[in-house]
Amino acid sequence: MKAITTTTTGLLAVLTMLVSSSSTAAPAAPRPDRVERVVVFSDRAEVTRTAVARCDGGVAAVVFSPLPDSIDPRTLRGEASGDAVPVGVATTIEQQTEAIDERVRTLRAEVQQLDVELADLARAQADDDERSRSFHSYGPWFRTAVAEDLRQEKPAIERFEQLLSTLSSEAMTSSSTRVARTTTVRSLQRRRARLAQRLSNLSASASEVAAVLSATVSVRCGTTTTPTVRLSYLVPAANWHPEYDVRFTGPTGARVGAGTAVLTVAGVIRQSSGEDWSDVEVWLSTSKPRLGGEAPLPSPIYVDGAPEHTQKTLVQAQEERAADLKGGGGGGDGVAGAELDDGGKAFVLKLPRRVTVRADGRPYWFPVDDLTTKATSALVAVPALSPWVFQVATLNNPAAFPLVEGLMHVFRAGTLVGDVQLAYRAPGEPMEVSLGIDEEIALERIDLTTGQREAGLFSGSQSIVQAKRTIVRNRSGGDVVVEVREQIPVSKNADIKVTIDTDKSSAGYGLDPVRGHLTWKVPVKKGDSGQRDLAFTIALPKEWAIQ
Repeated sequence: MKAITTTTTGLLAVLTMLVSSSSTAAPAAPRPDRVERVVVFSDRAEVTRTAVARCDGGVAAVVFSPLPDSIDPRTLRGEASGDAVPVGVATTIEQQTEAIDERVRTLRAEVQQLDVELADLARAQADDDERSRSFHSYGPWFRTAVAEDLRQEKPAIERFEQLLSTLSSEAMTSSSTRVARTTTVRSLQRRRARLAQRLSNLSASASEVAAVLSATVSVRCGTTTTPTVRLSYLVPAANWHPEYDVRFTGPTGARVGAGTAVLTVAGVIRQSSGEDWSDVEVWLSTSKPRLGGEAPLPSPIYVDGAPEHTQKTLVQAQEERAADLKGGGGGGDGVAGAELDDGGKAFVLKLPRRVTVRADGRPYWFPVDDLTTKATSALVAVPALSPWVFQVATLNNPAAFPLVEGLMHVFRAGTLVGDVQLAYRAPGEPMEVSLGIDEEIALERIDLTTGQREAGLFSGSQSIVQAKRTIVRNRSGGDVVVEVREQIPVSKNADIKVTIDTDKSSAGYGLDPVRGHLTWKVPVKKGDSGQRDLAFTIALPKEWAIQ
């Protein structure tokens, strides 16, 4: 017996009058409904199904079934083409006696078969253990028999050797059988765990024997006899995140210089909503439906106070300018979630072709666009952060849309270099991509203030002097130019002054006073070395302490 539960939204009263005024019920749609379009957000998806209705008496009713039971019925919306007008949407829950998804039935059968095999192996192991215990129970008797026989004038050595051989063979056979059986059990358990995970990823709507959710969209047809009816709704358990591939090709026969970069923008989609999206049009959206749903209200402002401390403290922090460069030499962290930084402007990307995304929770990678642009590679060293010299490619974002934060796979001359984490980049914004470590260029950093730093720091002096030397050694087969990047502190307090000691610092640097970045272009001939020095002073009031 099937239990039917019905709930109705929309103008059900109008629908009842329309249907009762017709002499015959509206016939079913000429073709089954299908998922036509999906908009994937960072934590959910909007699914649109379509079907063609056939009007009779000016009205039609199209049934969309089955729907995933994870949807919120309040998000159901009906539309119709032409001058047809949707009247309302009614939902029906029909209890089922078995799983509706063929994949679920197959997976359950495989799991049950594995459970039978594991139970058989467990029983066989228990029988072997019992046999082994029984066999070894003869040990005391054997020792007594050996002791008695050895007292005889002519002991039966052959019989004892036969018994020992039998015991040894039994022990070895039992051990080998146990090892083989344990290996088989572990293999079956791993397979069962994988099947159970796949079964779980199909979501409760498909993997549990529960109910089928259906929705009926009723329309007034007007002059249209076969209107296209659409049903849209939101489902959870769906998300996407971006991934990028950058393939850099440098100049022929040169270590660095002008080249080209091919940027592949892709989206990775996961979903376990309970229904497959087969051959559908997919849009990827960076908007966050949860945010901005309710206008904020002013919160109370509290004023508090405390006695002012007479002593002030100097605290120094450092900005890691080139953290991305360190990721080029090896693997980086992948995207842990689906947090999308769209720079405050939501946008959507349409996949260039229709795709299929199964409701199994697995990641599906789809390319969005391939873009070719000019790029220039150079040798870059940031001695404060890394003891290596990197090859770095500089290019502008060639896409007409922003690149949101995501994982980037970097290739150089067709070879995978590693992964880096790309930060948000607006259209046309410059960006640097690490091409990995150049092991033929050595880097050494020397602290020139080691001897006087302690006295300057702890004796109460209000002038802190720091000096660093960077040495670049060229072990390659040609001349190179290395860009050395250094940094000085940036004061956020008018009482603290930071000045570069021009007498002790190497000339020819470029300075960004806002961020405190200094850059030298250091030419180094083959087999030679070059160095750059940086010295600066931090001056602060006498009453300040230093931390």
